Amino acid sequence: MASSLPGATKISVIDWLSEIGLAEYARAFEDEGVTVDVLKSLTSEDLRDIGVTKVGHRRRMLDAIARLGAAAPDSPPVGERRQVTVLFCDVVGSTEMASRTDPEEMRDTLSAFLNMVSDQTARKRGLVAKYMGDGALAYFGFPRALEAKAEAAARAALAIQDAARALRWPDGSPLGVRIGIATGNVVIGQMMGRGTALEMSVVGEAPNLAARLQAEAAPGETCIDERTRRQIGGMLDTEAMPPRPLKGLGDSVTLWRLTGVARPRSRFEVLRADRMSALVGRADAVARIDAAVAATQRGTGRALILSGEPGIGKSRLLHELTVRSLDETARVVPLFCAPDGAATAFYPVTEWLRSRIETPAPATPEAWDANIRRDLVHPVSDEQAALVAQLLDVPVLDDRLKGFSPQRLRAMTFELLSALIDAELEIRSLMIVIEDYHWVDPSTRELVESLVARVATARLLVVLSTRPEGVPDWPGAEHIEVGRLDDAEARAFAKVAVGAAALPEDVVDQIVERGAGIPLFLEELARTALEMGFERLGSGEVVGLPDTIRDHVMVRLDRAGSERELVQVAALIGREFRPDLLISALGQPADAVYGGLRQLLSNNLVARRETAAGPIYMFEHALISDALAETMLNSRRRLFHGRIAEALQQGSTGEAAVPERVAEHLAQAERHLEAVGAFVTAAEKAMERFANLEATEHLARARAALERAPEGSDRLRADLRLSTLSGMAHTMTGGWTAPEVVENYSRARELWTEVGAEGEMYPIAVGLVGYYIMTGNFDEAIPLACELVALAEQTGEDEIIMAAEFELGAAKLYSGDMEGGLPHLLRAVRLFDADAHTAHVAQCGKNQGVAALLQMGFAESMMGLPESASGRFRAAFEAMERNPHPFTEVWSQLGFLSLQLSRRNYDQLLEAVDGIIMRAEQQQFPHVVVQSKLYKGWALAMSGRHDDGIAIASEGMEGWRTMGATRPVYTAYYAEALANAGRANAARAEIARAFEEQERNAELLGAAEIHSIHGDVLRLTGAPAGEADAAYLRAIEVARGDGTLTYELRAALKLAQGRRAAGGPAFVEARDMLARAYSALTEGFDDPDQQAARALLDATGATMAPARS
Repeated sequence: MASSLPGATKISVIDWLSEIGLAEYARAFEDEGVTVDVLKSLTSEDLRDIGVTKVGHRRRMLDAIARLGAAAPDSPPVGERRQVTVLFCDVVGSTEMASRTDPEEMRDTLSAFLNMVSDQTARKRGLVAKYMGDGALAYFGFPRALEAKAEAAARAALAIQDAARALRWPDGSPLGVRIGIATGNVVIGQMMGRGTALEMSVVGEAPNLAARLQAEAAPGETCIDERTRRQIGGMLDTEAMPPRPLKGLGDSVTLWRLTGVARPRSRFEVLRADRMSALVGRADAVARIDAAVAATQRGTGRALILSGEPGIGKSRLLHELTVRSLDETARVVPLFCAPDGAATAFYPVTEWLRSRIETPAPATPEAWDANIRRDLVHPVSDEQAALVAQLLDVPVLDDRLKGFSPQRLRAMTFELLSALIDAELEIRSLMIVIEDYHWVDPSTRELVESLVARVATARLLVVLSTRPEGVPDWPGAEHIEVGRLDDAEARAFAKVAVGAAALPEDVVDQIVERGAGIPLFLEELARTALEMGFERLGSGEVVGLPDTIRDHVMVRLDRAGSERELVQVAALIGREFRPDLLISALGQPADAVYGGLRQLLSNNLVARRETAAGPIYMFEHALISDALAETMLNSRRRLFHGRIAEALQQGSTGEAAVPERVAEHLAQAERHLEAVGAFVTAAEKAMERFANLEATEHLARARAALERAPEGSDRLRADLRLSTLSGMAHTMTGGWTAPEVVENYSRARELWTEVGAEGEMYPIAVGLVGYYIMTGNFDEAIPLACELVALAEQTGEDEIIMAAEFELGAAKLYSGDMEGGLPHLLRAVRLFDADAHTAHVAQCGKNQGVAALLQMGFAESMMGLPESASGRFRAAFEAMERNPHPFTEVWSQLGFLSLQLSRRNYDQLLEAVDGIIMRAEQQQFPHVVVQSKLYKGWALAMSGRHDDGIAIASEGMEGWRTMGATRPVYTAYYAEALANAGRANAARAEIARAFEEQERNAELLGAAEIHSIHGDVLRLTGAPAGEADAAYLRAIEVARGDGTLTYELRAALKLAQGRRAAGGPAFVEARDMLARAYSALTEGFDDPDQQAARALLDATGATMAPARS
């Protein structure tokens, strides 16, 4: 519903006086014949002649006259968004009364009623926007913002009802009045209509809802909506009305009846949060902080967490701490988190470094390098200086970081930051203060947690502020919950907030009553009172309580005057902003913008701090900037967000074009496809730094932007790119079997079919084949890998063919088709050029050539060619060293563990596994972590450390299954470990499960090993010897069929070892089987199984069988 406020040429003088709170002069203006047209030319002397003797009232009128001229219809305002409370009142039965009442008497009665409504509305600081026959529409919160607008409207309604009871119709019957009140967000100020019908609009649900509520009220009643009741709180009495359907608003709308004024109570008591702190001021919190500081300076550090609701004073408490608790023997490192930095690795640390290092002119790599070395104070190496430059996103001298893997760069960054902290600790105590930790990025969180782990043994104090939802779980940390102030403390706080100015006690009473003990509100209310002037407050106006911070900000915004748009655009940039960016966004001369900023500084709307890179302006609280930004019309907000993004992209402001920041502004500008591209770029950069969690956050934002983008081919292509990269990122953070992996890659495959983007199919198919292999779905994996090879062949490019051949070879190998898989793996190995074939890594997520070498080596190991296998592994690691890639590196190290497990080299496996687990955890590769734990547990259990081994193996197996991964041979290894630990029932259950998985998935890789382990489980759990022998014989049969000589030898060895004591023909049969397998060997005679086989054969006088052809 759109209701209207008359334009400047149509507003009545009484409405104008009511609007500015001076309705008592209405009769004087009428007697002097002052009309709206005359209003515009009135002077101070004219007002004195009319009878306006008070200076403050004349000043208010002159200011309002100036605004009235500025809002003339020939220069319509742009409009803005704000929350208002709408009051709609109507006289009951006026139509019927008009049919039997003299029109003149009817006019007089209704005129008296409407004048009364206007008076009561004005007294409660509302505005009657429109008279409609026997009713009126009034606004509270426009054109002047009110922070207690809902309460003001409700009190006006009560006053109107009370006054109406004294009014009578000409026949003496009482006047019945129905009132509806609703609160909601509206768009205000745009001119609608033409010519003499030009009106200022108020568009939104609230006017419509207020009219509907008025119709639901009985005569003499006021009906309010739920939102209004919440904002009133306990200040007025209400009672619920039965829910009912309201046309266009729902089938069950909750209504409330306003019944009167509640008993007088403290506003703090009424409106405080659910959790009330028992602290008296901040004395206890400061004492606890002082104790922590003292302990730190003695050599025992602490970790402190300050938590509380927004505006409660956490930041002020941190400031007091830094000012009063530390001296020259200590140093403070302030870190400020921000909402737009929550997905940017090391965001607050980077901003701290940026504040310490002066921007050179000209900003050459050499100049940056010199300034970094000079301003960091502590000596840094060439690589460390380059790391700092990389963090600052400025030119790096001489490509000093070239050749370092992202994994190594990340580790070096942690080492550098730790070194800077250690250097400070050698000199003095150190306090690291982190503000707004609820917006911390994962990398900074990891750094801070590493520092917290050290506090007990260092002169290090880590203090953070956070909202309750962001409280970290730090063992041993001290948690201080910052509560609201009581009345006595709030009174003192309000007086201090205005400096030397003296607030009258009645004004302080208002502030304390309405400030609810929240320091931010108290401070802003005190400043608002000072700006309003005590004379106005003494005339009956009160400083309104902010029902929300948005309402409070509107009061400050209304006083920004000509700088209104400047402060709104600044708020769009964020809590902190640089003037150059604001100048570019506004498109105004620099002098004008700096002049506006000076005005905002004088009005305390913003503050300023100096940095090495120039001044930074900031809002004192993030909520203030958020609320200011929300006041702009969506159309204007989109426009300026777009300008901000463009300025950042062009680099004209001197600020680095951080892609995620650009993306956020593009998303707010509703340039959705551009935002998707920027978010994807941010994700790619994060993945280059191996900040994979940050990458997935960027991609989630990209997905949200894409959902709002217009349909078309451009959207499909953007979706294809996004889905492909999302599949890769989720593989990194959740493993191949994470549900997001198949979801994104499957979507990408469908999109590729529709779009047909050249080259895009390769990473999609690689990701899906990996998923299908890990979940044992070879019916999907092999055909898709074949399709991939066919596509690769069409390109004629060796690198692409090599990558595709590896996938097909791996799929066939894991399915148990050794004969079919080896030619593809061998072709991939032969095509692989370690130096030239690097482009595919970014698309496929790993180096396919290295993977082919590893997989070929593993196959050769199973075939009884351990030395050849070792050669393949060495070639793989050498290739990886020439072109490092973190995921490939960790994946290769896992392959090394698999090789040692296959060869039963327990010691070598245990020597390497902990380092691999640590690296996999740091890089967030969950599949590698759980597989490595399974391997480690198996090796420990097989080495005799049964309890430790089973605990770790169980953890690994549980994690593996939770991910949805399956590999029957892993289940068999787990069963073997359980059997060796004497857990017979569990071992039997797991080996049975291995066979079930094998049958279900048709995964035959390692089938002979599973049968062999089955024999071990049977033997170790007391089964008859014949059952174990049958399992070993089956293993030998399967191994001969698929060419896995290693498994054949192992099974024959176990069979012979089991039958040796009994001797006889059965042993001779087993020995001959072992001799046949051993004779087929051509290398690797120092492996444990081969040595044991040779020893048994030599001891029993076996005759070697000829090698198999």
